[in-house]
Amino acid sequence: MKNLVLVLMLLAPVFLSAQRSITWKGGTPGKASCWNEPANWDANRVPGENDHVIIRPNKSSSTARPVIFSEVQVASIEIQAGAELYIAETGKLVVDGEYTYSEGISIYGGKLVSEGEVILKAVDDGFLQYCEAIVSGPQVIYYSRQYDFEFSLVTSRE
Repeated sequence: MKNLVLVLMLLAPVFLSAQRSITWKGGTPGKASCWNEPANWDANRVPGENDHVIIRPNKSSSTARPVIFSEVQVASIEIQAGAELYIAETGKLVVDGEYTYSEGISIYGGKLVSEGEVILKAVDDGFLQYCEAIVSGPQVIYYSRQYDFEFSLVTSRE
């Protein structure tokens, strides 16, 4: 019995990692669209692998478009109507729901523009959710453990 309790205590952090929401606000002087600027987020920190990211439209078009220039990993992303997420050629967005409940990337009338890479791993629904979305760029790579294949290409929609 003591061994079982010990095992459960050791595994608890893995099973209890909570998904937190963090919302883009942008607008930091000199870094208005920089994803990696903590002041551009409502929690004053850059989103991490356990976070659900929400990108809402802002009054200024320059602050409503976060730009990813390096590798970023989050649990899920929601792009709302009028908002846009841009992944530069050097950027890589990894949406990994392995340790959290994740629907991957949900686009509700927003726009995802990728010149770099977008990788979905271990997401619940197993696909990008589009609702009047615009997805453009060279490619979106999708990975899922739910199917027999490992990689498939999601083509751009404009």
